Amino acid sequence: MTLKVVQVIRKQAKQRQDSIESFEKGGRAELADKEKQELAILNTYLPQGMSPDELAKVRARNHLLNSAHIQSAMGAVMKALQAKVGGRADGKTLSAEVQKQLS
Repeated sequence: MTLKVVQVIRKQAKQRQDSIESFEKGGRAELADKEKQELAILNTYLPQGMSPDELAKVRARNHLLNSAHIQSAMGAVMKALQAKVGGRADGKTLSAEVQKQLS
């Protein structure tokens, strides 16, 4: 599966997750259940997620991060990491790991 396809599926999964939270807050359990079923289907098409240890290893191997001592390098680091993980971790998780390592 190409990175673009994974990105589209991940975006749809995120939308379902957001909808589930909204429906549950609004007391619409039946709609939340429908979204959960769709999310389960979407998740079957996504690659297995990376563990925090795997993510830390990828980050450590990334030579760009070694030179990234300031926040302005975050974009370049994120782009390189996203290419390396091949859709196995979402942007939010990657960003949190980079932020943790930069601080």
